Amino acid sequence: MGTTTFVYSKAVGFTGIAFFAGFMSVFFVLGFIANDSKLWMFVSFIEVSILISLAFFVRRCLVPALKNQPALTLDDEKLTFPVTGSVIYWKDVIEISFDKSRYTKYLSFDLLGDRKNIGLGLTWVRGDNKAIYETVQEYFEQSLKEDGQLGYAKDDVV
Repeated sequence: MGTTTFVYSKAVGFTGIAFFAGFMSVFFVLGFIANDSKLWMFVSFIEVSILISLAFFVRRCLVPALKNQPALTLDDEKLTFPVTGSVIYWKDVIEISFDKSRYTKYLSFDLLGDRKNIGLGLTWVRGDNKAIYETVQEYFEQSLKEDGQLGYAKDDVV
């Protein structure tokens, strides 16, 4: 089937930047309004913490989005998810499902062996979540066909 790549979402990256900027602004205004040195020390600590988090966010999520780096890569052998550093081999997968939690939609993989279940959040992946799930299912089905597990002989696979 070749390789299919989904890149990081720029929209999520820019939304995160706006969130951090708004959060920092609120604390800056609170510190400016209160004319107390102890409060300024507290606000400064919060601002530095936010800046450290922002730097981590930019390096980990926004820069890869701006460089159009892959957030999810599918090939005939495996799925690679650089967002969390996960690599899942099709031969180890029992079942794939599309699940939702309160904050995100994710792919859930039931696996053989010690790691029974892995969930990969799709927040950072650009594209329609259902279409991504269907593409992952196609790769998984193709791997089962190649292994002769769906009633096909290995020689029958196109």
